[in-house]
Amino acid sequence: MEIGKKIRELRMRKGLTQEELANRSELSKGFISQLENDVTSPSIATLVDVLTCLGTDLKTFFGEEQDNQIVFCEEDYFVKTDEAQGNEIAWIVPNAQKNRMEPIRLTLQSGACTEVDSPHEGEEFGYVLSGRVLIHLGDECHKAKKGESFYYPASCDHYLENPGVQAWNQQLKTEAKSTTYLSGVEVVLEEGEKVLRKKAAKTAAKGAKSAAKGAAEGRRRRRRG
Repeated sequence: MEIGKKIRELRMRKGLTQEELANRSELSKGFISQLENDVTSPSIATLVDVLTCLGTDLKTFFGEEQDNQIVFCEEDYFVKTDEAQGNEIAWIVPNAQKNRMEPIRLTLQSGACTEVDSPHEGEEFGYVLSGRVLIHLGDECHKAKKGESFYYPASCDHYLENPGVQAWNQQLKTEAKSTTYLSGVEVVLEEGEKVLRKKAAKTAAKGAKSAAKGAAEGRRRRRRG
């Protein structure tokens, strides 16, 4: 059996490049190239990792029938940790690459973010299990916290970020200051109108008083005459 040829066919069927497959399976692009050309023979553990990333397993790969798995547990997950990026990705349904939906569990350390994903077909959905996350969609940025979900078409550059508690609170404070400032402007305008009304009322009252005083003086002069 030509293992390399079959792996190449599976990879191309999934729409993955050699680099993407290497990244998912934590191998080098050169090793994947050698594997597909049958230049090298992988260990069982390495082959299992590669096949998992391609949405299959040893039994299916070598032609044996397998019942469809419905329930998945922690032992079924395929986990990749990127310490440099500060994130961990767990493919919680390892064989999902062959399906229309590929669920993952993403853990972002404080201050970490995912790589920027270019526009592609389909939509993306997320549910925040704990903490807070910023969803960057092109020039837009949306916030979500524990218990909230997000859903968007992947039609622009997008990525997720964990800003950390301090940065998150600072952003909320900045927004609060902005809101207070706007409210303050409204209050000042309202107070200004009241002041103008008071001045106008005083001016009118003063004018009426002067007019009344002038009329009284006129009556006294006529009596004297």
